[in-house]
Amino acid sequence: MPTVLIVDDEKSIRVTLETWLTLRRYQVLVAASLAEARRVVAGREFDAVILDVFLQGDDGLAWLDSPLAAQAPVILISGHGDLPLAVKAVKQGAFDFLEKPLDQDRLTLVLDRALEQSRLRREVETLREQRLAQAFVQGPSRAMAEVVALLRRVAPSPLSVLILGPSGSGKEGLAQAVHLLSGRSGGHLITANCAAIASTLFESELFGHRKGSFSGAVKDRTGFFSRAHRGTLFLDEVGEIPLDLQAKLLRALERGEIPVVGSEVTETVDVRIVAATNRDLPTLVAEGKFREDLYFRLNQVTLRVPSLDERRDDIPGLVEAFADDFSRKLGRPGHFSAEAVASLQQRSWPGNVRELRSWVERALVLSDGPVVEASAVESVDSRAGRPFAGWWDTPLPWSQAKPLLEKTYLEHQLKLHGGKISALAATLRLHPNNLSRKLTELGVRRERRG
Repeated sequence: MPTVLIVDDEKSIRVTLETWLTLRRYQVLVAASLAEARRVVAGREFDAVILDVFLQGDDGLAWLDSPLAAQAPVILISGHGDLPLAVKAVKQGAFDFLEKPLDQDRLTLVLDRALEQSRLRREVETLREQRLAQAFVQGPSRAMAEVVALLRRVAPSPLSVLILGPSGSGKEGLAQAVHLLSGRSGGHLITANCAAIASTLFESELFGHRKGSFSGAVKDRTGFFSRAHRGTLFLDEVGEIPLDLQAKLLRALERGEIPVVGSEVTETVDVRIVAATNRDLPTLVAEGKFREDLYFRLNQVTLRVPSLDERRDDIPGLVEAFADDFSRKLGRPGHFSAEAVASLQQRSWPGNVRELRSWVERALVLSDGPVVEASAVESVDSRAGRPFAGWWDTPLPWSQAKPLLEKTYLEHQLKLHGGKISALAATLRLHPNNLSRKLTELGVRRERRG
């Protein structure tokens, strides 16, 4: 049942509208002033407002400048209607303007439209919340509750957000949440993994390039900034941006203009920046490896993501979410018993949320039934520790078998190299940062010998 708030200092108008709306099965709230209206709706949801412009001692238009105006469409009414006033009201955000005495047919039409807008708005908010939950599962832990509370305050603002936290802790999920809860959620969230971009291609990848601007530029390319226009650009592993490019990045952020490689003119973009890193940026600044002015520009608000070991109360919710998601991909049911979940809460997770997700998926694949019991927890680890044991004869889609093969191979090679990531990276011809990220993604334990 929709709720309509009536604000009018004339009792006869309030009674007439309240009776009319009640007969049409609306829930009605009434107030004679703006102050009373604020008290009436405190802590309540409402779907539309019918508000008199000229209240005794109040300017009804002031409601349009308050946070309450964003909660529901406002239909302004007045016995002194004129075109300039109506134009001013609509410019300030009013849904519509009606002149007294009110025509019931006209009011019915306008109110129906306002309530439909309110319904659609709530549906969008619900979808955002659902997508937020998918992007990053919030559990009961105090550590994450504080992070999410700050996130919800910051997300609607235009401020740049710097997300700090250990590798695998869910920084990208928080970036998605910032985007979804912002006014830019209708635009694109574009992710630029700065650690995965070759230093010689950084400028082209971020800003784009024109055909023929350098060897290999066989066609125009749209950069990350342009693709994120009117949306959000997530700069993951921002500490890896080459020093010589940081000045250009800073100028782009401050001016809203990007220097497309091979073009004589700049391109205007409207982008909100969210950055993340597991590196100590102040230390990099002190060492001259990261510009201090860029650090301050990115760090307008900081979100610090705790490690999974610091938020063990969230593990049950995360396990359930990961199990539900992976079970849908497998096409068969699968979940964990309460005892198994309790066992997982007692373990250490150096790879954080990413390691937990990988472990849950592996356990569901290796499980003999739809329920992973506590007794199976250790056996999953032991079977995963022997090359191909437990799942070698299990028919799996390639998308599921590939990470298991990669994990087993890298675990074995890491042992052969004494746990030295740099040595293994040289053998595999990979950048150490890329290898380290891959090991974390797959949940490979790093036990260095000697």
